[in-house]
Amino acid sequence: MHAKAPMPSADCYVQDGDKIKLGGTTLDMLYTPGHTPDHLAMYDGERVYTGDLLLIGGTGRTDFAGGDAGESFDSITEKIFTLPDDTVLLPGHDYRGNTASTVGTEKASNPRLAGKSRSDYIAIMNDLGLPLPEQIMEAI
Repeated sequence: MHAKAPMPSADCYVQDGDKIKLGGTTLDMLYTPGHTPDHLAMYDGERVYTGDLLLIGGTGRTDFAGGDAGESFDSITEKIFTLPDDTVLLPGHDYRGNTASTVGTEKASNPRLAGKSRSDYIAIMNDLGLPLPEQIMEAI
């Protein structure tokens, strides 16, 4: 977990740029706040695991406690979108059954990001009007 995570019992805390060996793979930790203040993405040189920050054709909501639309935009554009365009993008989930995209595809066609400025993105995210998920208070 990232060092900002509110979990005092985590086995390992990581920072941006740390490397974690997992079998024969090395994962670069990318600190990507926005969806949550402690969000991490992981990059193995070919694939980026974006969790709930960047989805296929969308982005993770930023209206939860500690979420920040401006930080989300910065994390996406300064961390994820600086990876090679052919990097396979694997989000934490997808509501339409998709499993993968690429960084280049999301840069070119993600409706919340393609051709949008930081202020455009913040306005989009602030106007989503999504209901809170069931049992969110229990999860928090």
